[in-house]
Amino acid sequence: MKQIEKATPIFEFLKPRAVGIWIFNCSSVHEAFSGDALNLKNININPSGKQCLLRPTIVLLNNLPPSDVQIDNHGLAQLMVYPDDHLDPKLHRKAKGINAVLQEQHSVW
Repeated sequence: MKQIEKATPIFEFLKPRAVGIWIFNCSSVHEAFSGDALNLKNININPSGKQCLLRPTIVLLNNLPPSDVQIDNHGLAQLMVYPDDHLDPKLHRKAKGINAVLQEQHSVW
């Protein structure tokens, strides 16, 4: 608000016969998420890389239904970081990528 209080008189001086239309983006609200919040901008396509270690989430109840051979994971917790006992030791405690997350949710493939 302090910036607009200064900007309005400047605009009115420079454009005395114009009508100013001010548009605001509340982008500072996007910064309100914690660093480990589930936010797509914090997830890479593939595992690890420069991404945050996100906290676990819950598979949505309205997620796609599982096929006959898939486990129904609706409402279950989903880890966003590979556990220490993962088959590939290189992935232990590494952030999962969006590909792995979607495969686990049976949302794709």
